[in-house]
Amino acid sequence: MALEQEFDVGSPTNIVPIDEMTDEDALLMAEIEEVDGDPADEGPAPEMQEFEVNLVPFMDEADLGRLAEKLIGAAERDKESTTKRDEQYAEGVRRSGLGKDAPGGPAFEGASEVVHPLIAEACVDFGAMMMKELFPPDGPVKVKMIDDVTEERSEAADRKRKHLNYQITTQSPGFIDAHEQMAIQLGLGGSQYIIHYWENGGPRCEFVPVDRVWLPYSASSFRAARRRTIVWDLSASVVKERIRGGMYADVIDPDVAPSSEPTDSKSQQAQDKVQGVQPSGNNEDGERRIYQMYVWHDFEGLDPLATDEETGESVGDIPYIIAVDVLERKILAIYRNWDKEKVSQFGDVEEVHWVVDWNFIPWKGPYAVGFPHLIGSISAALTGALRSLLNSAHIANFPGLVRLKGGRNSGDTERINPTENVEVSTTGGADDIRKLAMPLPYPQPNTVLFSLLGFLTDVGKGVVTTSEEKIAEAGNNMPVGTAMALLESGSKVTSSIMGRMHRSMAATLSILARMNRDYLDEERAYGETGLDIARRADYEGPTDIQPVSDPNIFSETQRLIVMQETVRVAKEMFPELNWDWDAMARRFLSHLKTPNAEELLPRKPKPQPTDPVQENVALALGEMQQAFPDQIHEAHLRVHLSFLANPLFGGSKMFAGKLIPGMLEHVKDHLLMWYEATMKAAMTAMTGFPPEVMAEATQGTDQLAATQAQVHPKFDEMAAQQGQIVLPVVEAAMNLLEQVSPSDGTEIIQAQAQAALQDVESKDRERQGKLALQDRENERKAAERAEEAAQRAEVEEAKVDQKDEELDLRAEEAAIRADQADEDRESREAVELEKLDVAVELNDDDNRTALEIARMRDRGGNPGNLKDGSSFSTRQPGD
Repeated sequence: MALEQEFDVGSPTNIVPIDEMTDEDALLMAEIEEVDGDPADEGPAPEMQEFEVNLVPFMDEADLGRLAEKLIGAAERDKESTTKRDEQYAEGVRRSGLGKDAPGGPAFEGASEVVHPLIAEACVDFGAMMMKELFPPDGPVKVKMIDDVTEERSEAADRKRKHLNYQITTQSPGFIDAHEQMAIQLGLGGSQYIIHYWENGGPRCEFVPVDRVWLPYSASSFRAARRRTIVWDLSASVVKERIRGGMYADVIDPDVAPSSEPTDSKSQQAQDKVQGVQPSGNNEDGERRIYQMYVWHDFEGLDPLATDEETGESVGDIPYIIAVDVLERKILAIYRNWDKEKVSQFGDVEEVHWVVDWNFIPWKGPYAVGFPHLIGSISAALTGALRSLLNSAHIANFPGLVRLKGGRNSGDTERINPTENVEVSTTGGADDIRKLAMPLPYPQPNTVLFSLLGFLTDVGKGVVTTSEEKIAEAGNNMPVGTAMALLESGSKVTSSIMGRMHRSMAATLSILARMNRDYLDEERAYGETGLDIARRADYEGPTDIQPVSDPNIFSETQRLIVMQETVRVAKEMFPELNWDWDAMARRFLSHLKTPNAEELLPRKPKPQPTDPVQENVALALGEMQQAFPDQIHEAHLRVHLSFLANPLFGGSKMFAGKLIPGMLEHVKDHLLMWYEATMKAAMTAMTGFPPEVMAEATQGTDQLAATQAQVHPKFDEMAAQQGQIVLPVVEAAMNLLEQVSPSDGTEIIQAQAQAALQDVESKDRERQGKLALQDRENERKAAERAEEAAQRAEVEEAKVDQKDEELDLRAEEAAIRADQADEDRESREAVELEKLDVAVELNDDDNRTALEIARMRDRGGNPGNLKDGSSFSTRQPGD
């Protein structure tokens, strides 16, 4: 109530009935309605007219919710269409062997898990070559001006070169690191991406792997796609920072996050194995997934800058950047993404690109192919062959055994380590362990498999290799023409790849130039460097910067060969030309990477005006001299012509060869400058104005040309007088030059060039003949080595067969010995049985005899005769 009383609002006494309103009250009410208007008829908020504003706070929440669902659904469908691509990328990472999970090979204990380094080596080599060419130590930017080269434009271009090199190498330390990561991964994924943005007063960039970039199935290329999704997993602190900075709208709670980290792609899981890391599963940092989508969309009149000013209707689909939170399914940001400076008269807009796509070898569609696609199967075969060789060597050194059943340790396995002694219990009576166990005849590592390994390696490396290795092996004896032919034939693939890298780097520099044009703080740049290093106005207009790399020459070997051939041609074929040997020496030392090369070369002084006498001396020594506009040309001409006509100097054959050519050029320069100065002085005397002022005042050259036509007859008289002095001396000098020079210099030059060319061709033929002989000798030696390898293989096979025969013979002898032992035992048993039978029979006879004697005693008490059975008692006397 106190507030109402203080400001006098809401009090019934202030309400005036309509029928009691005066004319002044009605007029005041009309003015209020005109100013306020109907809220339902209000137009877009004034803030929406700002081009770079986030449009989310100014749009209906329901409309944003429907748009979020639509975009998330489209992004998820794009993800499904790239599932196979993600698997290919993951397979390439596994084939590199860095994660120790490459597929293939047997699964027995102790089996080799080695991986052939073909893919890993190719990726590392390509990444190193790419970084060396694109990012030299002095910076990746150079100036290239096509036309209309002025001093002002040259100075601006040089400032841009220095500024961009400073930004890339110093101000943005992560710039080179991001590109180095991309260069290594490019060979694995085929396509990789770098996103650029402006932050903290300078350009920044991040590497985005291909598994985090989703494109529609129908897209023909990255830039042609009307929907491009980049997947970010941002921590809660980063999201809060972006909300506080206004980059994201405050429509979500960053502290509400999933219980675990967002699901990684298969390729990211393979990358984690290489690095030896894995998600904790607790999501301590509160990571949430954000889709940053570059889409062409029609907001149907909701965006005031996307409507026709005359009709008020929407202009249709135009590019926007939209950030969508996947967890709460809400839109965080909507930014216009067209160049407001490049809207055509028909309303067409040009999309602003922030992402640079880097492609290895293009294929049909938006994604390129890499090493896994090109040599993945060869890498798998190499890994299998290498594992087979190592496994066969392992088994040959520790073979398996075949053991007789029935021993005391039956069912057990004795594992014997190298150099270890183990006691083994055997069955009763066995005195030789070889009678119980027989080693299996595993073959030694196969030489054919070893040769196949070398063949597959050469095939794999031949896909993207160059001929530099052959040139390095040949050394200095290889003719330059042969070396150039080898480079041309062996570098086609690599040269085309490096050409694409060059174009992507040019697109990167274009993005940096645009950001500097729009966001560069000149005061801050001056404060960081202490120099007037660049201005925003320098980045207006056509691009006159480009990468320092050369898409046609991508190796030091090529540069040195071209430089050597240039020096040879200059010395042998065209020695009469005035070559700039200082510049040639600097370039040669630069190719050789000579440290502090400038200290080794003489410094060329900047030309300074001097008197004609000193110029005469220098010209006589063969040093070229420069004329300057402010000199007194008539005085210089008199001194020079006098020196030239002097019989001791210009008229002497001793000086003529060096003096006359340079002197004539110098006299010509003075004559032209004298002509220009004389005409300007005459025109000024006639009109009272210098020609420059007259041309500016008349806004053209017609009046100036008319004045020159009036002045020229008077100048012709002066020129005739000057010619009477100059021409005789010049003609005499030229006649003397013809006497000391060859009669027909052109024919001599051509003859020299022809002779030099024939000599080079002769040397080339001779060297090519030697190379052919050497190739035939190498082929013969290779055939001999192959034959020796085959013979060794046959010998090894014969040894294996001999070992098999020996084992069979031993087994047969063992069987024979066993049979003989059985026969001996049976013979002994038969003899023992026979002896036992005889003993038993004799025992039975003795028993019967004893019984008979006993019976005889029982009858008569006398023993009987065993032979006839009669009793001794019945024997008669005399018997």
